[in-house]
Amino acid sequence: MADSSNQKHTEESNTNFGSGKPKGGRGKGTDEEPLETEYYEWLNVSPTATQAQIKKSYYVLALKYHPDKNKEEGSQEKFQKISQAYQVLCDEKLRREYNMLGANKGVADNQIDPSVFFDMLFGGGRFGDFIGELNIIRHLDEAMEESEMGTTNTFQETITLTPHVDITDRPKTKQEIKEAKAQHKIEKARKREIQRKKEEERLAKHEKRVNDLAENLIATLSIYAENTGGDDTQSLEAFKKKIEFDANELRTESLGVELLHAIGHIYCAKANHYMERQEFMGALRGVYHSFKEKGEVIGGTYTIIKAAIDLQRVSIQLNEAEKRGYSPEQRAALEAEAAKKGLETIWKAGKLEIETVLRDVCDKVLFDSSIPKSISKRRAIALKAVGKVFSNTTADPNMDSNPFNFMS
Repeated sequence: MADSSNQKHTEESNTNFGSGKPKGGRGKGTDEEPLETEYYEWLNVSPTATQAQIKKSYYVLALKYHPDKNKEEGSQEKFQKISQAYQVLCDEKLRREYNMLGANKGVADNQIDPSVFFDMLFGGGRFGDFIGELNIIRHLDEAMEESEMGTTNTFQETITLTPHVDITDRPKTKQEIKEAKAQHKIEKARKREIQRKKEEERLAKHEKRVNDLAENLIATLSIYAENTGGDDTQSLEAFKKKIEFDANELRTESLGVELLHAIGHIYCAKANHYMERQEFMGALRGVYHSFKEKGEVIGGTYTIIKAAIDLQRVSIQLNEAEKRGYSPEQRAALEAEAAKKGLETIWKAGKLEIETVLRDVCDKVLFDSSIPKSISKRRAIALKAVGKVFSNTTADPNMDSNPFNFMS
């Protein structure tokens, strides 16, 4: 995660949210000896930490104190401080100014939206036109509920249908029993209505997201798809060059290569699906692709549930560390494992969400009955070209865009 000197600093600071006041008078600091160290302390890194170390520490701490998952008192404030420090230290110019002059009041007053954290992790906001806004926390909650459902659903349904009442309050007449059952039915209907409204809202958001992303994708593909004049081979090669340029820009973002590969996989699969549908026995091949997609979704969901259960197990161990008398070294090892499991779970949940949404986006773009089949075919050709470029993109050897080497 970091070099030995930085790890030592991290262990000693242990997420210190103290003052970090400068030693001595208010002179000017240097990159080696900053005027203030508060922001470094908030991120558990040394003043000489690399950008990769700062970025990784921020992701780990932001996940730990994210208000959507951490309901403890003070987590919101800690999340804001961590994000505030990262906002400065991840920018070379702002970091140099901070090292020399200390905190800038204007930057310090900025409030960070907790939902932005996941956008920063998944491409630093640069992939928005491809994947939209992520809803990872909701998917993780659903995965945990599903993992618990198998063992508790039948039992829960039983105790729900026969709610416990104290012996002294037990209904003694048929009328009281009838009223209790009626009340229970009303409560069940109320919960169903709440769930129905939530599902309607979710579907509406999903539809809007798919429509917006489809428009973005059509605009990209139209560079080739609607350029029917001139040499077709040259047009396709020029289009590929443009996509390669974009991919080289995107690969330097957080998890850039991993995201490009995930997007490229779906683009290629969907383009192949469309092309095979146009051939002899295309309908049967379409059924094959549908089953394959469902298998990928089921497999992806299973891996998320498994990862979420592993994370829950480590979190329980961490919460019981003090009670069990764990040494500081054992606790540090558990914290590192929890951070790794947490980030791994988020990546898997985000990847599955992205792939699921992009399948709907590609279907909307390719199977559009309002356009000529000739344009649909050219869209498929362009989509496959984009998918291949994205899938073949490799990491920039001069950039560390993925500090999480355990991700695959």
